[in-house]
Amino acid sequence: KTTIRVQFDSDIIDVKIDLLAKARRNLFLVIKEAVHNAYKHSQARNIYIKFEQTTDYFKIAVIDDGMGLPETVLKGNGINNMTVRMESLDGTFEILSVQKGMSLLFTYPFK
Repeated sequence: KTTIRVQFDSDIIDVKIDLLAKARRNLFLVIKEAVHNAYKHSQARNIYIKFEQTTDYFKIAVIDDGMGLPETVLKGNGINNMTVRMESLDGTFEILSVQKGMSLLFTYPFK
C-alpha cells in the first residue's frame, strides 16, 4: 500500500534478556503506533527503525523523513498512548528535535 522504504538497524548485545509479556506487548504497540503515524500522516519516503540493547536498557528509535509534527498535534491520542504505554513499563518516550521529519525514542530499562 505504500512506497515508503523501511530500514532496520540493530545493535543488540549477545546477552539474552527475557522480556515480560507486558513489556513485549507494549514495545510492539508503541512501534506499531509510531510506524502507523508515519505511514498515515508524515508523507515520508523513508522510515528508519533502530534497536539498541545494553545490559541496562533496550532502546528503539523510529525516525522518518516526513513533514514533522505540528505543535497542535503533540498531545494527540497516539502520542498520549505511546507515553502511557512506556510509563507503564517505567520507561520513557521522547520526541527528539530533528531538521526534517520525526524522531521518536522509546527506552525500556532492565530491572
